[in-house]
Amino acid sequence: MLERLRDVIADTADEFDLIVIDDGLSSTESVLLGSPRFLDNVIMVVESGHTRRDQLQEGLEALKQSRAKLTGAVLAA
Repeated sequence: MLERLRDVIADTADEFDLIVIDDGLSSTESVLLGSPRFLDNVIMVVESGHTRRDQLQEGLEALKQSRAKLTGAVLAA
């Protein structure tokens, strides 16, 4: 799946200014954290009243471990 995603991004990168991929950033489920090299930036979305603190900390640690570039966060109500 990751190879196909890389191909789609490579094929469309010149056509779009921004490509958004919703990966459900759980360190055990993330497809993208294994290879963040083809991502320019990562924005973490945290759902108010739903995302637990330990999940957020786990996600931030996974981003750090993968060397993904975290450029911001969104708090969704």
